[in-house]
Amino acid sequence: MLPDTLLFCSLCVLVLVAAFVESRRFLTWACIGTVLAYLWGVSYQGGHQDALKLMANAHLQSLFAFDASAQGMKGFAGLVTLAVLFFLDAVTFKQPSEHGKEGSLIVLFGLLGASLMVGASHFLMSYLGLELLSLSLVVLIAWGLETPQLEAGVKYFILSSLASGILLFGVSLIYGATGHLNFVSSAMVRYPFHDMYVVGQIFLVAGVAFKLGWVPFHFWISDVYASARWYTIVALGSLSKIGVVGFMLRLFDAGVFASNGPAWAVQLMIVLSVLSILIGNILAIQQKSLRRLLAYSSVANMGFLGLALVCKSGAPFYLAVYVLNTLPIAAVLFTEFGQYLEASLDDLKGFGLRHPYQGIVLTFAMLSLAGIPMTPGFWAKWHVFKEFFSRYSPLFGVFIVLGTLIGTFYYLRVVKFLYAGSDEQSPATDGISFTQRHEAEAGASGAFSYALLLLGISALLLWCAASPDRWLNWSGRITGEPRVVSLDDSRKTPVSPVTTLNKGNPVPIIIPPSGFYKDGRRSVVRILPPQRREDMHAR
Repeated sequence: MLPDTLLFCSLCVLVLVAAFVESRRFLTWACIGTVLAYLWGVSYQGGHQDALKLMANAHLQSLFAFDASAQGMKGFAGLVTLAVLFFLDAVTFKQPSEHGKEGSLIVLFGLLGASLMVGASHFLMSYLGLELLSLSLVVLIAWGLETPQLEAGVKYFILSSLASGILLFGVSLIYGATGHLNFVSSAMVRYPFHDMYVVGQIFLVAGVAFKLGWVPFHFWISDVYASARWYTIVALGSLSKIGVVGFMLRLFDAGVFASNGPAWAVQLMIVLSVLSILIGNILAIQQKSLRRLLAYSSVANMGFLGLALVCKSGAPFYLAVYVLNTLPIAAVLFTEFGQYLEASLDDLKGFGLRHPYQGIVLTFAMLSLAGIPMTPGFWAKWHVFKEFFSRYSPLFGVFIVLGTLIGTFYYLRVVKFLYAGSDEQSPATDGISFTQRHEAEAGASGAFSYALLLLGISALLLWCAASPDRWLNWSGRITGEPRVVSLDDSRKTPVSPVTTLNKGNPVPIIIPPSGFYKDGRRSVVRILPPQRREDMHAR
């Protein structure tokens, strides 16, 4: 709640400042400073969340969540917003007349919407954040006021409004069945109208499916990626996903999708996720345009993310790996092609030979998205495979593996084009390299984009070099799943939800993401909702 309030007050001041200040770069850097202050607020609330929760009244506690999961997702959203603002500043520096000074403010409004979604524990507060995020993305997509951008913006606005209406209808059905809008309260009610509750869950999943781009709600993605600017693509592929994934994690953690009867909503999510993996990769393999290839790659990756959500394990880890892979890709392509919309695979021929360091970055990101062993993408997909196959029918595994193999082919094809020499010039260049042809547009952004590349590759290498178990335990903590930690690494055995740690006898303990601690014999106690308690004992 503290970082949200700080961001909202800063936005009010910046809107007034924008009316009197004409410098676009000044406003952009003021927004960057605001995001840094927002990150400080996230850090402060993370260290004092128990005290802030005691200060908040019952109404605020029913609207907002005060736990480590919310603060982690907010911090991730803030870092992604910094990358989007840096992209925007790189374009504004060379072409100040192309973008209005309000662009950076729109990005901050999107951050506020995502922050409300990941930190809310109430349906109406989450819906407010969703609409704020969606409207900000509509403005960013249509920002250039050119025909392709306007068409993509109108299409996204119409379909997003329809999806928001479907999601709101699902929320109204859940409220009608339970009489509550708080996540935990609506999940704990033994409602008499079970069928209405299940239908509300299905409508809720349908609305989320559009926001994530699951099949068959994916038709808008290719047109938006093909027309939008690179900073908009980064915001669309990362900031919006963080908000929606944080919202779904809240619902799963509260037990909203744990009904007494058949879990129709969960089964629907599995089917949509598997279809997204298969169809997204099939459509991507047919693409020559780099932008459309990335769009359908996003559809397939959101399918894996959906499976991680269903398993309630590893979703933040997979999302972090996906974002850390797409950021360097967007930076490399932006540096080489600028805002050119027609870049194709043929235009990448020999790119890795002309620009070795950027070629290595792009190669590593593509191999990670493909899930090649010893890359971050491999560990993320392996964790999803392991958790999904241990809980659900292996029949879906045939389609998942098939879609993964297809995806590996077109990712490796991009790597092949990077290091393939060509005696003839590509048809789009007409004898002039893209670096020369778009020097006026991409020259000023090259230095910063290259620095961003180095930052991205360093994060990826550190992620890959670290122990996989460490990050899998971290992802379990974020999703609310208990993680087993032992003072003696040789003794990692399953334990009950409540375990006592004796001073002279180190045994494994469960570290909860939130709960009640007391110091008597240093025992760790976690109070679970009834449904979560039944699931824990069933395991």
